[in-house]
Amino acid sequence: MAMGRRKDRARTPGLWIATNDLPPTGGHPFYQRLNQVLEAHAFDEFVEAQCAPFYAATHPAEIERHFTRLAELTGDTPLYAYDIPPRAGTKLPASLVTSLGERGVIAGVKDSSGQETSLRELVISRREKNLDDFVIMTGSEVTVDSALAFGVDGVVPGLGNVDPAGYVRLFKAAVAGDAAAARDEQDRLFRLFEIINVADRSRMGASSAALGAFKAGLYLLGVISCPLTAYPSIPLDDTEIAAVRPLLERAGLH
Repeated sequence: MAMGRRKDRARTPGLWIATNDLPPTGGHPFYQRLNQVLEAHAFDEFVEAQCAPFYAATHPAEIERHFTRLAELTGDTPLYAYDIPPRAGTKLPASLVTSLGERGVIAGVKDSSGQETSLRELVISRREKNLDDFVIMTGSEVTVDSALAFGVDGVVPGLGNVDPAGYVRLFKAAVAGDAAAARDEQDRLFRLFEIINVADRSRMGASSAALGAFKAGLYLLGVISCPLTAYPSIPLDDTEIAAVRPLLERAGLH
């Protein structure tokens, strides 16, 4: 019997779902208020007008011009650099960051480069140049204890959305000089960070996997009502979300 389409066969209904029919993700009061403030000051329009295209091949001299121009336009508003070469495609040289801080162009930097040598160079240069008010923060979830030990001011971790109390304990222990307690807390958070590995990387990028894991953790902890990530990020499926739970429980989060 030949395979073919039967005339009386019912048509399969469409599987496309309009994005506006999807349930909205649960919002956080802090970010809702932040968005209101940014909207009131036309922040989106400002960024669109000032940020260089990500595809531009930049030179340190052009990066310096970029930040200098931003500082001129922002006036008294503190300006912070974000060093994240895996996303921006360019590493901010420690010498350039220090120079910008020395001239008062930027008030500080968040270093998510993962290059601890460069981060330590920043801390040493700040001390040598007496830039006491220049803020240096790490964006690494897994080396906070060591970064704080050699002089970084703080941390801005994505995983902190899932376990903010853990990073507060880590910070307080490090500032108090309790290296053992800081290390223990960092080790626990190091293992918790493994939630970013539950997603199938063959079907999504690293950002979708990490942000999806953070939202899955918040969803499982009852903080938000929906674990979906913003389009076009690919969300974690039910199996991947379920795989986050034992990692939360191992870290003492319920």
